[in-house]
Amino acid sequence: SVIKTPNLNKLAEKSVILDHCYISAFPCAPSRASQLTGRHLQNHGILNNDMMLDASIPTLGDICKNAGYRTGYFGKWHLGGWCYRGLKAPYGGGAEGFTEWQFKTADEKELWRTDIEGCPGARFEVVEGGPGEDYPQHGFDTWVGGWVQYRNWLKEEGLGDLVDKHPELGGHNILPPGDNSTVGPSGIEAERHVETFIANNAERFIKDNAKGEKPWCAVASFWGPHPPVAPPKPWDEMYSVEDVTLPD
Repeated sequence: SVIKTPNLNKLAEKSVILDHCYISAFPCAPSRASQLTGRHLQNHGILNNDMMLDASIPTLGDICKNAGYRTGYFGKWHLGGWCYRGLKAPYGGGAEGFTEWQFKTADEKELWRTDIEGCPGARFEVVEGGPGEDYPQHGFDTWVGGWVQYRNWLKEEGLGDLVDKHPELGGHNILPPGDNSTVGPSGIEAERHVETFIANNAERFIKDNAKGEKPWCAVASFWGPHPPVAPPKPWDEMYSVEDVTLPD
C-alpha cells in the first residue's frame, strides 16, 4: 500500500499475474539460475554467488533462440564468476589478488557440507578466469551488462573523469560505494543511473523487435534494490522509514 508502482500496475492490467511466487534459493545467483533454467540449485550447480553457469545447461535464452526468437539480456547476470572484472576481490576465500575468477565446488561428493555462511551447503575453491558480465551468453544474442558496458557508456556521455576517479563505479556501486549498511543519494543523476541504462536498452530492443516477423524474448535484470542503498535524486526522498510499519 505504500510503494507507488504506476507502470507495473499498467503492465499487470494486461499480464498474467503470478501471485504465489517463491524464490528457489538464496542468495541471488542461485535464484537467478533457477529462474533461467527451471532447475533446482542441486541440478544447475550454482550454489553461491560468483560461480559460472555450465554452458551445457539450457536456459530460457537457449530455448527461445533455438525456437527462432530474437533474444536479449539487459543488466545483472552474476552467473559468469566475479562480476566486477578488473577489480581485485574485496574478500578472502582464496580470491585475493585475482581480478578475474570464479568459485567452483571443491568436492562434488561433499556437495551438501556447509562451510560458507548463508550457502545451503558446499565447499568451494577459487579458480582464476571466467567470462564475467559483459558479453552474450547462454543464447541471449543482444547483451547489455551493467559493468564494463555501463562504464563505457558513461564515458561516451562525457563522464570519463568520474569513471576514472571511481574504479568501483557500476553494478551495485552507484556512488556512494560502501558496505551493505550504506544509505545515501547516488552521485549519478537519474538519467545516467545504471537502472536507467538497463531500462533504456531493454526498451530499445522491444521497440526494434515489436513489429518484426520473429517473436522475441527479453530479460531486464536490474541491479537494485540492493545495498548499498543509493537511489538518484529525487527518488531518494520519495519514501520515509516512518511510512513503513514492519511486522513484529
